[in-house]
Amino acid sequence: MVNEGNCITVALHPSVNTLAGTSAGVPDIQTRDVTTLVGLHDGETIVIGGLIEEDTSRSVQKVPLLGDLPLIGALFRDTNLEYTRNELIVTVTPHILQPGENGQIAPSTVIPEIPRPKGLPTLPPGTRLPPPLASRAEAFASPPSRLAPAEFPPPGATFTPPPAPAPNVADGGAHASPAPAGVATAKPVPQTLPTAFGQTNTYTYGAAPQNNYAEAQQPPQIFYIQVQPTVVKNGQSISIAAITTTNVNRLTFGPSAISPQITLASIGPGKWQSTFNFSTAGILTSQGNVLLSLNAYTNGGATTALQIPLTLVNQ
Repeated sequence: MVNEGNCITVALHPSVNTLAGTSAGVPDIQTRDVTTLVGLHDGETIVIGGLIEEDTSRSVQKVPLLGDLPLIGALFRDTNLEYTRNELIVTVTPHILQPGENGQIAPSTVIPEIPRPKGLPTLPPGTRLPPPLASRAEAFASPPSRLAPAEFPPPGATFTPPPAPAPNVADGGAHASPAPAGVATAKPVPQTLPTAFGQTNTYTYGAAPQNNYAEAQQPPQIFYIQVQPTVVKNGQSISIAAITTTNVNRLTFGPSAISPQITLASIGPGKWQSTFNFSTAGILTSQGNVLLSLNAYTNGGATTALQIPLTLVNQ
């Protein structure tokens, strides 16, 4: 399945069947299979291994009569054990066909070789490493160029951050003046995902997944929801955006599954977005905090729901 940005979702299920023998005239089939779901770009290759078959066979050759004698019969027998090990490796390279192409791969396309285990890189003989620092205290007293990326202060040490630089008055304070030379600056802290309180009057649940593909028989999931505003009154416009698994064919919003529901519009596989006028029909309370339900349905009848908190006001 081709997604946005020419990202290809590939679902693979290679299977190998082997005749292990017969029982009462019925063949005994051994099956080895593996299932994987990956995202690739056009021309990228995935290699699937792990379909391993090991077999040990034993054959005996002997001299008639003499080979069956007790004790000395082993002198007239030859036993041979044969061990075999086979591994099936599947290499898949998906291509996106553009309009006007005939679907044939160019002759210059070279299938990549199967990766083989390689040894770890080693230093050449005679390589001399730099001498270790005398102590961690010396490390922090040294210039920044001598510090390793993973160097940390000793236990119990305290660190006093330098004073924040004053804003640049020339450009209205929009940019801070550069820190003086030799003064360490604090590293930026990664920002967390948006939450219900990250934006004013907006409710956010979850995050967009890297891949939302799901088979038709798999249970539906709701990965991401954004509702704005969360403080509403009857007749007010409200917007909802959601991301679900691709096997969801209907997404509704309302007080409960049995009350009148608003059906969200699908804008892509597993992507939903709608803007509508909020109605208090079916809601017991006229003012205060309420929980409304976002319900996902599949063609197979499976459902899932998440509760969305809203605040009702009378104005």
